[in-house]
Amino acid sequence: MRTIRSFIVGVLSTFALVGVARGQVIAYEGMWFNDTFGSQGGVYFVGTQDGSDVSMYVDIDGNAFGGTDPDPITVVGTIDGTGDLVLSGSNPPLYDSISGTITAGGVITVDLAGAGGFFPLVEVRGTLTADDMNATYTIYTSGPGGLAVFAEGRMEATRVCLADIDGNGVLNLDDILLYADAFVSGGDAADMNKDGVLNLDDIITFAGSFTGGCP
Repeated sequence: MRTIRSFIVGVLSTFALVGVARGQVIAYEGMWFNDTFGSQGGVYFVGTQDGSDVSMYVDIDGNAFGGTDPDPITVVGTIDGTGDLVLSGSNPPLYDSISGTITAGGVITVDLAGAGGFFPLVEVRGTLTADDMNATYTIYTSGPGGLAVFAEGRMEATRVCLADIDGNGVLNLDDILLYADAFVSGGDAADMNKDGVLNLDDIITFAGSFTGGCP
């Protein structure tokens, strides 16, 4: 265990010294609220930017679509010449297609088709800033005259600093040592993407958050 801890500390210390990581990492954590049915659950986003390419890990906890807790998904996009993030792709079986934009000014316009395998469309509209994310969502079902609103809700999330393990607002060697201890012991603090598995992705995500700094 000590050898593994020493290896992790060495890798992360090198990242901190030379600024090497898998791009800039930014994370938000909060809640979703279904205003139609009164249900709620957690939301967790981790975005990683590498040049113009962006990858977003999204975990929506709870009974989000009237069934079981949906699996986390990864949404990819590209930053265009105007600074807008253009999202595209699919993530079956949860979503048949994912499209939309997050503008350089932080305006969110995202459509999720085939949500949960039975809702034809979910619209997400909101704003994203360096400190928080606020959005509304509308879930549609198919009706005789076309799409009909099934449920409406909102998401509220605050930016979190993944690398600030001790929560004192300062990134330093203490955070690296605490992260290494958490990783070796299998602690929740080491699971950067909250997927329940500790691996190299978590170490790289921590490094990206550490070298990118926190607000």
